[in-house]
Amino acid sequence: KIKEPKIYSYHFCIYPRILWVVKGKSDKFIQEHFAERCGEEIVFEDESGSEASCTVLPNVCHKESGKYGYLVYIKDIKVSVGCIAHEATHVATELFCEIGSYLDPKNQEPFAYIVGFVSDCINDAINGKTKADNE
Repeated sequence: KIKEPKIYSYHFCIYPRILWVVKGKSDKFIQEHFAERCGEEIVFEDESGSEASCTVLPNVCHKESGKYGYLVYIKDIKVSVGCIAHEATHVATELFCEIGSYLDPKNQEPFAYIVGFVSDCINDAINGKTKADNE
């Protein structure tokens, strides 16, 4: 069973955005701490029984800090490496869209670095670590 809820926060360093990872809490917990960037409440439209084990909520605002970023919401205790990579790719794609960039097959490194960074952050949160814990 997942312990007390924690919002894990990671900075993209060169981009003015935050990545938050929350694991195993309710939709209500997410709504209490985050909103759409425009200020509207986050609405979950999954049908009961067909909820994703992980999902990315792009363009969110952390209510307490007022900072913008991306939220990876992990609903299941066990998350596969494939799921981590999948969600990291969504975050990287959203960030690229926001900064006006695109994946260039002849220059893949910027996108690959973001996917790797986000994957490490998600994995750290799953294991209850922050980046500072690893340094």
